[in-house]
Amino acid sequence: MSVLLEVVRKYQKPESAVDFNLVVKFMQYYGYVSDNYTVSEFEEGLKLFKEIAGIKEEGLEKSFRLMSLPRCGLKDKSLLKENASAVNKWGLKTLTYFVKGRDSDLSIEDWDSALARALKSWSEVCDLTFVKVEK
Repeated sequence: MSVLLEVVRKYQKPESAVDFNLVVKFMQYYGYVSDNYTVSEFEEGLKLFKEIAGIKEEGLEKSFRLMSLPRCGLKDKSLLKENASAVNKWGLKTLTYFVKGRDSDLSIEDWDSALARALKSWSEVCDLTFVKVEK
């Protein structure tokens, strides 16, 4: 039996829309599994992906949604080898920030709104909360 078939049997739910071929291609491309991966290597790679992405749910649905989003081409695992403590090395979930200066071409409201939308995008895919503080 192929390794992919074993993985599908173990993780596939009847109502699932997960395309396992795309999951495996993603995991191979970004360095989570080798070309000749085993079931245990797949499980370790999936565990690492979820840790990096801040995904706590069992199964593949949320992971697959995140894998389907556009992203840069850098391999996650190679970046981790360079700095293994990079994954939330401080253990913080809430980050505070303040704005020292703004571009004069935008109103303060427009600038703050754009920054809030950008940080909200980050919060939706990682386990972080951003809180604006005044100096």
